[in-house]
Amino acid sequence: IEEDEVWLPPLDEEEGRFSCSDCEKSFKFQSLLKAHQRIHTGEQPFLHMKIHSEDMPFMCSFCGKSFKRERNMKKHERCHTRENVFSCSQCDKSFVYKATLIRHELTHSGERPYLCSDCGKGFFSHAELLKHERFHTARPYSCSECDKSFLSANRLKRHQRTHSGERPYLCEEQVSVECLIVIHG
Repeated sequence: IEEDEVWLPPLDEEEGRFSCSDCEKSFKFQSLLKAHQRIHTGEQPFLHMKIHSEDMPFMCSFCGKSFKRERNMKKHERCHTRENVFSCSQCDKSFVYKATLIRHELTHSGERPYLCSDCGKGFFSHAELLKHERFHTARPYSCSECDKSFLSANRLKRHQRTHSGERPYLCEEQVSVECLIVIHG
């Protein structure tokens, strides 16, 4: 067993709860206790997030993650406690966020209310629709050798090999394309 995987005895065998030795707060799962103990040890695994933003005075009492707004911290804490979860009326799934439940419920009805204006394809969420719409319009990666543009950097890089002649995955077999398909297919 590694140091960070040490088993801790439950506070109460019947309830199966784990107790913090510093403040006596108890948790149903050992992982939640371990995350909570960061408050006492000063460990800040989310410190890098603070560097990239303004002051974030509201800290999760379970894992130490910080937030600008108290309501966001409280919403986040529900993922640790599983309190105030939103349950699906058609199956046994439950969700921390109401918006996630609403999106999930669409899977039961098959409804896809967000429609692409270019091709008519439907999506469960607005975010999925926006991601899809990029395929019709945005091609931010342009080739400097010709007028072609691509959706992703990987596709551009693959295309640029047609100009440079680079073949990083060159097969040692000196045979026709049809034979390569048989060999590698």
